[in-house]
Amino acid sequence: MVSLQNNCMFTFVENSRLKLYDIEDKKRIKYSMKLDFTTRKYKDFLIYLKNSNIPVFTIKDWITKQPKNGIILRHDVDRNPNQSVKIAEIASELNIKGTFNFRVLKNKLEERYITKISDLGHEIGYHYEDLSIVEGNIDQAIELFNKNLGLLRKIVKVDTATMHGSPLSSFDNRDIWKHVTTSQFNLLGEAYITIDYTNLYYLTDTGRTWAETSANLRDNVMSSKRTPDYIKSTDDIINFIGSNKNASIAMVFHPERWSSNYFHFFFQTILDFIISQIKRILRLLRRF
Repeated sequence: MVSLQNNCMFTFVENSRLKLYDIEDKKRIKYSMKLDFTTRKYKDFLIYLKNSNIPVFTIKDWITKQPKNGIILRHDVDRNPNQSVKIAEIASELNIKGTFNFRVLKNKLEERYITKISDLGHEIGYHYEDLSIVEGNIDQAIELFNKNLGLLRKIVKVDTATMHGSPLSSFDNRDIWKHVTTSQFNLLGEAYITIDYTNLYYLTDTGRTWAETSANLRDNVMSSKRTPDYIKSTDDIINFIGSNKNASIAMVFHPERWSSNYFHFFFQTILDFIISQIKRILRLLRRF
């Protein structure tokens, strides 16, 4: 028997799946109790935001408009850019725009994916890791940042940048901003440096969970808003937003983590587990 919690009623639906009806919400918003970290769950989440009239912003729009509340929808494309297109298409179908940050590795760019996502109306940002690539040499990092940003700008307009965590490196890519400013590169801002997170909840799917985890080495900010302990899944976030509709939340998705078939789901689950264990070992080693 399914227990009743938080004034919510569960009922079985087709294919023995569950749907949750939040009876506190006058619109009786419903969403599917399916596997987490799937494109279906991502769509369910965006549908909830849309039906609940929760404003959603790109990084650029948050910086320029400085809204009082809403969701920053950020996607860091670390690998598998094809999956990022699927995520971008889902958001576009719902007329929701987000930011997709792309890396530049060895002068290589996934141009067709970048162009496709940009054509859907999403913002493209530079997911930089230049300081790690040059092993801490500031002058070389600044030169490489400018070069790689220029390569990306040959494809699309780029107004913002966002650090890539580079967990295997001992260097924090954000340290480049101790020596230069975003305006020197004609950027409106950098996601970690420019945005004031004091009153924002910061939620990232790093480690294949929305909870705080030791597998998260650098994807964090200074905020007075602590993530509630019960938040672990996407459904937990939906419940949290339902009770805090005026909250400001920065959400970080890694598209390669959100699967569209069972094979990819189980493969990514295993891969995320292995990567998380490696990160935990690195965290321990760096204490010495």
